[in-house]
Amino acid sequence: MNIIRTSPPLHPARDLLKDPLKAQAERGMVLNKGNIYISEESPPSVVQAYTRQFRIDFSSFLRCRSVETVPGGRMVLTIAVRTSLDPIQECSVLIWILLSRVLRDLVQEAYIQEENFNSFNLPFYAPLPLEVEQEIHKEGSFSIDCIKLFDVELKSVQEHAKQSTGVFITNMTRAMVQPLLVRHFGGDIIEVLFSNYNKLVEKEVSISKNKLKTLAVSLVRNS
Repeated sequence: MNIIRTSPPLHPARDLLKDPLKAQAERGMVLNKGNIYISEESPPSVVQAYTRQFRIDFSSFLRCRSVETVPGGRMVLTIAVRTSLDPIQECSVLIWILLSRVLRDLVQEAYIQEENFNSFNLPFYAPLPLEVEQEIHKEGSFSIDCIKLFDVELKSVQEHAKQSTGVFITNMTRAMVQPLLVRHFGGDIIEVLFSNYNKLVEKEVSISKNKLKTLAVSLVRNS
C-alpha cells in the first residue's frame, strides 16, 4: 500500500496491546491487586511492565505495517499520549480509576470473583511523545516526516454529541473496553457495570477543562 491511516493504533479493544501483567499472573503473582490500570497504589514494577509492553507491541505494530507499505509509502498515526512523566497525572487515567471502583463494587456484590478481578489489567498505555519517537527510530522501518502534538477538548466533543457527561464518558469507555470485559468477566455483568459507571461518572467527573493529548505522526517507509 502507498498510504495507511490508523487512529488510534493502540486501541485496547483491537488486541494490539497485550496484558502487560499476564505473565506474572500466570505464575500466581498479583502485582496490581485491586486495580485494573496504573494507579497511585501500583508499585514501580507495574509501570515498568506497562512501559516494556508498549515498546514490544508498538515495535511489532510498526514491523507488521512495514510489510504492507511500499518503500516511500506513507503511514499517518494518531496516538493518545501523555506529557507528564507520571502516568497517573493525565486526565484520561480517571476513567480507568472509576471503572476499577465499579468493578470492585461488583466484587463486593458477588457479581464477579475477586480472583478474576485481580487478574484483569487493561492493555492500554499512553506513552510520552519521546517514547513514540524512540521506538520508531529503534524499529527502523519508517522515518518521521512530521510530528505534532495537539489537544482534543472533550467538552467540545461532548457538546457536539449533545450528551450528558455521564453518558458521553460511559459510551466512550464502553466502546473501548466492552469486548475485553465480556471476554474476561462474561456478558452478564455489562449492563449493571456501565449503569453504575454512568452514575459514578456523573458524580465525579467534570470535563470542562479536560483535554486529551494526541500525537499525530506522519511516517515514510524506508527503502
